[in-house]
Amino acid sequence: MSELRQPRGRGAEVGHASVGAGSVHPPLQGPALVTSMPAKKENRPKKRPTTRAGRRDDPRLTVKRLLFIDEYLVDFNGAAAAVRAGYSKRSAAETAYKLLRNAQVLDRVMLRIHQRMKATEERADEEWKRIAEIAFGQLTDIAS
Repeated sequence: MSELRQPRGRGAEVGHASVGAGSVHPPLQGPALVTSMPAKKENRPKKRPTTRAGRRDDPRLTVKRLLFIDEYLVDFNGAAAAVRAGYSKRSAAETAYKLLRNAQVLDRVMLRIHQRMKATEERADEEWKRIAEIAFGQLTDIAS
């Protein structure tokens, strides 16, 4: 059996390609490659934004957000409502967009709209009753 010949001389180390007889490159080694790579950042959970009280998941809204809700219900114009509530004029449209996608703000807006609708229905019912009394009542009752 013949033995396999191992290359001799410079550049004969494993993982190193010889450029020439006088190569000055050090041999490449596996562990040296791994340690030279930058370490990965840890996957940390994102922090939730804090509210006025400084606690996470606090159901209360900030004063500015409550003002925004009140102003938004005036004319349903988000950018104008943001400016009237005290947010920056420059980023009012973007702020309104973000606020109206906030679950707490949206829930409060929908609640207030529902309350308004219910109050309007009650007033309308009262008016219809008054109209019916006038329509079906005696003319003498109205005149006196």
